[in-house]
Formats: sequence, C-alpha cells, structure tokens
Amino acid sequence: MRKKKKNIFYDRAMKKNIHFIVLAGGLQVGNTSLLIPHSLIPLGHHPMVCILIKTLLQWDNVHVHVLVSDSHETLFRREMRRWFPEKPVHVFASTGQTTSQSILEFLKEKTWAPDHAIHIVQSNLPLLSKHALEHFMHVSAPLTSAVLGVNKTKWNEDRTLRNLVVLDGVVTSIEKSNFTHLGFLACCKFPVSLLLEHLPHCQDYYEMVERCEEKPWLVELKSYPIELDSITVRTAGDKTYAEHKFMEKEHADYLSQCYCIWKECRSMQARIEKLEERLKN
Repeated sequence: MRKKKKNIFYDRAMKKNIHFIVLAGGLQVGNTSLLIPHSLIPLGHHPMVCILIKTLLQWDNVHVHVLVSDSHETLFRREMRRWFPEKPVHVFASTGQTTSQSILEFLKEKTWAPDHAIHIVQSNLPLLSKHALEHFMHVSAPLTSAVLGVNKTKWNEDRTLRNLVVLDGVVTSIEKSNFTHLGFLACCKFPVSLLLEHLPHCQDYYEMVERCEEKPWLVELKSYPIELDSITVRTAGDKTYAEHKFMEKEHADYLSQCYCIWKECRSMQARIEKLEERLKN
C-alpha cells in the first residue's frame, strides 16, 4: 500500500510559531443601539470573533493577535480573558482608521524579520472551518504569499464575498464588488516585508495584492453543500442566518458526541458481561 506523500514545508511550518492577525475593529451591524463592536455580536451566546479564534487555537504553536479599535481595548481584553484565560490570544489596540493602518501600526511595534509569514483573517467570517484553514496552510506552506478563495455555486451564490481576479493560478487583484466566479474568503498569507512596503499606500489591506509585483497564489477551496465557510456577517440578516447555521452545527456536533459516548458505553457493557460469564464458568 502506497504511503501518502507528506508536505515537508507544512510539517516544518507546524513546528514553528504561527501568527494569525484577526481583524476585529469593524463597526456594528444593523441595530445601531447595540453598545458592542461588530465582532463581539453573539451567535448563540458565542461572540463572533471567539468562534473564529477557537478554530485557530486548535493547532499547536499558534498565536492569535486580535486587532481592535483603541476605544474598545478594555472590552476586548475582558472578553479574551473570559473565553481564553490560558491561551496565546493577544489584543492589540490600534488608532488606525483603516485595516491597512491598523496592521501597519501592529507590525511596526512587533519588529519581526522581513521574511516572517503573517496570516490575516477577518472576524466577519466567523464560521471559517478548521478544514478550510488547514487546507490553506498545507498548500501555502512553501509559498511566499497566498490567498484563500472559493468557487461560486448554487450553495453560496447569495454570499457577499469580494471578487477574486485570477490569472494562471495567481491572484492579480481582490475587488470590492461581489464575486462572479471566485470569492475571497478573507484569509491570506504575506511576508512582513511586502506588508510594510505596500500597506502605507492602501486603505484596505487586500488592495496591496494589486500593487505587488509578485502576485500571491490562489488556494482554492472546493464548494460543499453546507458552505459554512463562506458565510459573511455584515448585516442583521446575515447575523440571523449565521446564528442558525452555527447552532445547527453545534447541535450536530453534540449529538455526534452523545452517540460516540453511547457506543463506548455499549462496548464496555458488552465486555463486562463477557467477564461476568467467564467468572461464573
């Protein structure tokens, strides 16, 4: 039987510290009376950003940096302590007015090496799955920069994903218009050197793709009927839909765990009955 070929670059990457930047400084959605940031709006009692962070923390050697508005720093620090008291989750308060300014401010404080790889995700895609992220990290491990995209199908045609312009397997730009064929799943990888070079000239961080001479590679995620990964929360309607889908998934996981426990109990009961029979004989 042939052994599956390993991705040496991926194995090495998993042994190093992996840094995820989670952009969580967005405005509130729909109801302006809510006194909490957009990313802390709950989906089934779980703040959106915490759902995403839980997924990121399923790997070892992962450090999560949550970029927030400086006016919400205290609120986020309290929530991170509550949900992740002993996990490597760091809150960075930024005074930047755009995503580019916030990331640039963060990187200037960190002073990491130019070739250091940074993974950037957005809190308004809270249901991005471990499978999707693992696929992205596996494929992008040997690449300098990469962008995660998904095909448009009947399962996700109504999603408000940014449009990816792709040529020969590389992403030439990420447009602000809604996607027609390939959608941006708000997950990308860039070295520090490229970010420092191009972010000062951009408003949204993904605009730098169009400026880069060496374009990032497309990591394509195949579409599935459920399509949780592409649910973007921008409006109150999006929030309701995402909450329903999240709770469906939570209930399915709970039932699966109950079934596994029941199966183990039945197996243990059968073993005990066999032992009792042997003892009688």
